[in-house]
Amino acid sequence: MEIVYFGHSCFWLKTQEAGVLMDPFADKIGMRLPKVAPDIVCCSHQHSGHNDVSQISNSAFIISAPGEYEIKNVSITGLAAWHDGVDGKDRGRNTVYIVEAEGWRLCHLGDIGHLLSDKECDLINSVDVLMIPVGGETTIDAKQAAAVVAQLEPRLVLPMHFKTNKTAEYAKAKTPIEDFLQEMNGTRVRHEKKLKLSSIAAVESEMEIVILERKE
Repeated sequence: MEIVYFGHSCFWLKTQEAGVLMDPFADKIGMRLPKVAPDIVCCSHQHSGHNDVSQISNSAFIISAPGEYEIKNVSITGLAAWHDGVDGKDRGRNTVYIVEAEGWRLCHLGDIGHLLSDKECDLINSVDVLMIPVGGETTIDAKQAAAVVAQLEPRLVLPMHFKTNKTAEYAKAKTPIEDFLQEMNGTRVRHEKKLKLSSIAAVESEMEIVILERKE
């Protein structure tokens, strides 16, 4: 499996049999979405920074709600969560996605706005790769993100939804990735253009933060 970061909360997951696009964004986010032809598109919630399927030209299977799905040997489970810390009263619902393929278990937290309950931790369970927002304001902030990482103890942490010089005000990411790295002080960090997942046994035993370069 290969993971490419398109910016904001959008990742491209490519297995041998399928392409999965997570949280495609509209241009007004301040970036342009690269052209891809996914088999599956997952949208964590109905804000245009995360659900712009208008740019998807093929007949992709669109997932935008909790449930269980199986497409081209990719298993996806959507779990109900909140976009804020007050049970959706401010910003509504958010769907957390668990993606299982080629022996890997990945979790994309969408625009989650709260720490996880014990039940939510049990449902997510044993994550190899965690895609987590760290920018605050409309999601968990750097400190809360570090707490969620401690709750789930993934092998690899992929930060997303943080402030950059490309991010428009519309994107509502308050802080840069450095704030999260400071909270995670002592955790190994590496930079990659893309993340290639082959054998789980080849992954370092200690947790790593992988900062993916945004593909334009």
